Amino acid sequence: MSHLYPSIPMHKGTFNSGEHAELELLQTLERGLSDAYSLFHSVDWSRGIGSQEQHGEIDIVVVNQAGDVLLIEVKSGDVDFTPEGIFKSYGGHKRT
Repeated sequence: MSHLYPSIPMHKGTFNSGEHAELELLQTLERGLSDAYSLFHSVDWSRGIGSQEQHGEIDIVVVNQAGDVLLIEVKSGDVDFTPEGIFKSYGGHKRT
């Protein structure tokens, strides 16, 4: 079983569909991957480009003992596949 950081609280709260999908995938990965893997969830990131800053959150980061890294963005519901990329609509606004 893989290592999970931070651990998921055992209490069952009320989750929206996106949070539920993320937790389901996280638990599946935790059970299905060997202890050669570490999982990190809800990882904040930021970057600067000139005088601008961007901030965001990566749903799941998978790292193995060789140092390979996989970043996973979890979406629930429908997504749109276009030539410009994959988008999810939130209240009429499209986001990657």
